[in-house]
Amino acid sequence: MQTLEIYQSLWGMQLRHPDKPERSDEESFAMVAEAGFDGVCLDPSVEEIPANLDKQPLFEKYGLGCMVNAF
Repeated sequence: MQTLEIYQSLWGMQLRHPDKPERSDEESFAMVAEAGFDGVCLDPSVEEIPANLDKQPLFEKYGLGCMVNAF
């Protein structure tokens, strides 16, 4: 049987507002999990991949799957 999993891009959680601080990764992961998504998608450039490995505990903590679109 096929299943459809829905992932939220981490970059899509950025506020990009000049007067507000960005959310922390912890806040974003919590929001994604609370909204019922299956996982988080990371979109790093190849050079940023090692810096994204520190997010593994957040995937485990919130029970989220990981998808990577490397550029």
